[in-house]
Amino acid sequence: MIMAAVKQLHRALDHLPHVQRAFYPTRFTSVVEWALERVVLPDTTPEPGPLNLRRTPYIEEIAEAMILPEVRVITAAASRQVGKTILLFLLAGWTIDQDPSPLQYLMGRDEDADTICRDRFAPILKASPMLWQYVRSETRDIQKARIALNGAHCYFDTAGSLGGISSKPLKRVCADELHLWPRDVKGEGSPLDIISNALTNYEQSLEVRVSTPTDGRSLIQQEYELGDQREYYVACPHCEFEQILKFEQIRAPEGINDPLKIRAGGLAWYECAECAERIDDWQRLAIMGQGRWIQKHPVEKPTHRSYKIGGLYSPWRTFSEIKAKHLECGGDPLKLKVFTNTVLGEVWKDSAGGVEIEIVSTLEGMLNDLGRVPAEAQMLVGGADWHGRERGIFWSLWAFACRRRVWLVDYGRVVSGAERTPDWFAEVAGHLDEIFFEREWIPEGSKRAITPWLGADSGYKGQDSEQKSGLAHANQVYDFCRPRHRAIACKGEDRPRDDEMFREFKSPQERKWWNGLLVNTGLCKKAITAYLNHGMSLDPATAAGESNYIQLANGTGRVFMEHMGSEECVRDAKGNETWPASGPNHWWDSLVDALAVASYKKWQHLREPARAAAREKAPAPARGSAGESGRFRRPADLKGYRRK
Repeated sequence: MIMAAVKQLHRALDHLPHVQRAFYPTRFTSVVEWALERVVLPDTTPEPGPLNLRRTPYIEEIAEAMILPEVRVITAAASRQVGKTILLFLLAGWTIDQDPSPLQYLMGRDEDADTICRDRFAPILKASPMLWQYVRSETRDIQKARIALNGAHCYFDTAGSLGGISSKPLKRVCADELHLWPRDVKGEGSPLDIISNALTNYEQSLEVRVSTPTDGRSLIQQEYELGDQREYYVACPHCEFEQILKFEQIRAPEGINDPLKIRAGGLAWYECAECAERIDDWQRLAIMGQGRWIQKHPVEKPTHRSYKIGGLYSPWRTFSEIKAKHLECGGDPLKLKVFTNTVLGEVWKDSAGGVEIEIVSTLEGMLNDLGRVPAEAQMLVGGADWHGRERGIFWSLWAFACRRRVWLVDYGRVVSGAERTPDWFAEVAGHLDEIFFEREWIPEGSKRAITPWLGADSGYKGQDSEQKSGLAHANQVYDFCRPRHRAIACKGEDRPRDDEMFREFKSPQERKWWNGLLVNTGLCKKAITAYLNHGMSLDPATAAGESNYIQLANGTGRVFMEHMGSEECVRDAKGNETWPASGPNHWWDSLVDALAVASYKKWQHLREPARAAAREKAPAPARGSAGESGRFRRPADLKGYRRK
């Protein structure tokens, strides 16, 4: 009788496959295969029914990476509407069904953490029979901030309440919307560091970080750069050239700038960066299935995989919609920031940008050669970025002329060979004296030498060992500048809403004014950026009649060029500007000091040599003389000049 009952039970299980799988759970080796068989999306989603990843093929590799034994961190910097939430649910669902263990889902805001479980995760569980089978009591198993199914515990919380995580062992963490996370949690430190400590109890722990980027300082962008930096490449259907889809390649008919017409008519298309052929939306969906992720920094079996995907890959956005949204921004920086972050999935950069310099070993076609003073030079000003004995002093010399024209004359680096004693300061000072004040700098075609001015940076703090031995950096610069009337100490300060490029300051040792400037670095860097970008675009044949530019010299080295392009202006949502450096910037800082000193010496008021000579020969008018109108007339040369 017992055997007959067992046979009847087996026949029933054969007719009920989902019941059979409940009694005999299947172990999958692929997250994608598991998801396609067991995950069903509810009616509240854009595409209800069994999960279909054919329209979002870029998710597959990220999902498979979640169960690789060597992977510990996955970072995904993505735009909106590319499937980020589905990716995180796959990790939670896999944990419940295939590997029951504790999981924490963290959001940036309290209201999001309260609704993510009830409004997003619970409906997917109800629509998926193979997952809903684990629910015994909905009110007990699925609560506001916790899901407990099949031995797995999924906790939902905000990043601001991470204090309790340090004592909670976790195997997996889903970190969502990192741009809303605090940098410090109640004085306990970085939330990501707290999470890393909570994951140490399991050998194969995993942390998945997903967010839209904001600016260059956003947490998701920093974490992405720490990984192997993968981007999704697709092949052109015409020339098979593999490329990343970029907004700059979206085209619309010439002369049509109305977003309503472009969106309604579907007029936009994508232009291949290689063959310039047209790629339509239906072709994009086809080539995405053949795309692949390519690492920027190839590493075998990396522990930190980082991915970047933008809105141009979203199956729920068309090229026409993206183009229309950009036109609707109308040049508004705040709207453009939202468009760049949420639609394109890219880092927002202020329109001020940085110096657009092509990095080459040498430059061709510049107006002067390195080491020579151009004939137009009327003033020479140098800058010295002082970095103590270990790094030395990075100096540069610039020629200034009327109409705000600047040329690079020479540059170099002074490093002392003496031991760490006060004698090395005398050696360095001797080198600077030889370069700037003892050498004769004579413009081409002239017999009269020009003695340079020098701006020495005093803002470097110095190493602890230097300060302890009495060689504080600022005092070294002050000691160098005090006996040299053409050497001016410069110290940078941030005054973003001030239109003055510099202001004088008092020496800390003396109760009187002396040669010292507080430099508005932001204003100086903006001017340098504009002048350098203009100078790099000049045609040597017509450059003689141009104004407001800075030009480098023939023979300028690659390293110097990299310093010139190392900083760019980034503006946040509140309008605050910063200049983060992407690499060494010492010669760039020397140019900032040189420009500040040149402005202090009124290089903007320099006149054309012939015009200045004619003015000196002309007889001075009688004081109070009147013009044709009967009123005293100010000479045109002094228009806009404010007497101190």
